[in-house]
Amino acid sequence: MATKHYKIHLTKGSSQVGQQCPISHRKVQPGDEVVICAQTNTVFILEAWEQTLPLWENTCQYCQTHVTWLNGQKSVKLQPSPTLKPKIPFPLDTKPAPLSKPALPGRYELIPPRRSGFFPWLFVILIIIGLVAITALINEQTGTSSISTRVLSRPSQEDSAGQVQLLPMSTPTIQPENISPPTPALLPTETWTPPPVLRATFTPIPSQPSTSTNNQLKQTQLECVKSSAIRNLYPQQAKQLITAILQHLGEFQLPSLGITEQTMRTALTRCETGDRINSVVQEVWDDWLGIARNKDFDPTTTTPDNEPLSPFRKLVVRLIQSRQGRLSDSQQHAIHNFFTRFEDPSVWSNNIDGVIGAVNRESFLWP
Repeated sequence: MATKHYKIHLTKGSSQVGQQCPISHRKVQPGDEVVICAQTNTVFILEAWEQTLPLWENTCQYCQTHVTWLNGQKSVKLQPSPTLKPKIPFPLDTKPAPLSKPALPGRYELIPPRRSGFFPWLFVILIIIGLVAITALINEQTGTSSISTRVLSRPSQEDSAGQVQLLPMSTPTIQPENISPPTPALLPTETWTPPPVLRATFTPIPSQPSTSTNNQLKQTQLECVKSSAIRNLYPQQAKQLITAILQHLGEFQLPSLGITEQTMRTALTRCETGDRINSVVQEVWDDWLGIARNKDFDPTTTTPDNEPLSPFRKLVVRLIQSRQGRLSDSQQHAIHNFFTRFEDPSVWSNNIDGVIGAVNRESFLWP
C-alpha cells in the first residue's frame, strides 16, 4: 500500500507550525498550505512541493513512494515549471538545493552550487615552484658564470731610465666549460657470500613387508581355520576373507587409537582367530546366500550396499567378494575391533550375532 501524503491548511494551533520545509528551507506558518508525508512526518510547503515533485518524477524522495493520492483523492498530474532548469537536477541521495526567491509568483529556480577557486590557484603555485627548482638545478650543473681577469704582460723593452714598461693587454673572456661533477669516491663494499645450500636429507621409507611374509601369515591362518572347532560350511569364502584382509593390512593407519598395520598383524598371528573367521563367515555368508535366493541374484557379484544389512555385514561380504575399496576409518576400527576384542570363547559358536551387533555400535555408531 502506497504511503499517503496529506494536504492541509495550517491553523495557529497545528503541531506542524514552526517546522522547516526541506525544499524551500522556510519555516511553515499558520495559514500556509502544506503537504505532510505520513511515513516520515515531513512537512512541505504546498507551492514548493508542486514545483519540485515533477523533477522527482512524482516520487517522494523522503519515503521513496510514488505520489498519486492526496487525502484519499487522486491528485492532479503535475507538470514541471518552465522556469526550472531540468539540466541541473539535484542528486536524489542528498537534500534538494535551496530555492532562490521567486522570479515570478509561484515560480522557483534552482541555485547551482558555487565552485571553489582554491584548487586552480594551488595548481598554479605548484607549477611555479617546480619551474624554480628545475632552473636552480640546471644552473648548478652547468656552472655558468662570467669571469673577467686582467693579465700583466712580461716586460718587453726597457726605456733609457731602465724602467720596465707595462703594455696594456686586452682582457680575455673565458668561455664557459661544462664542469663535470666530481667522481664520488668508491666506498668499500662487503663481499657477498652466498648462503650455504641446505640439502634435504633422504630418509628411506620403511619397506613394506615382503610377499613371503604375508604368504606365511596366510598359511598360518588357513591352518588355524582348518583346525578350529567352530563349524563353517564355506571354507572357500573363509580363505577369500583372509586374503582380502592381508591385502588391506597397509591401510590400518589410526595410531592414536592403537590401530596400525603391526597391531593387526599381531592379532592375526594368534591361532584363536580361526574361530572368529569361521564364525563370522558362517553367519554372514549364509544369510547373504538366503537373501540372494529370495531375490534371485548372484551372491558373488552383486553388491550388498543396496540390501538391508548392517555396516559390518556389508563389509564382510565385500571383502569375500574382493570388491572392497580402500578402508575408511570406521571400517579399519571395525575389523580391528572384531579380531582384538575380548570375548568368551563360547560366543563364537553360540552368539556371533551379538558380537556383530556390538561391533556395529562401537565402530559404526549403528543402532
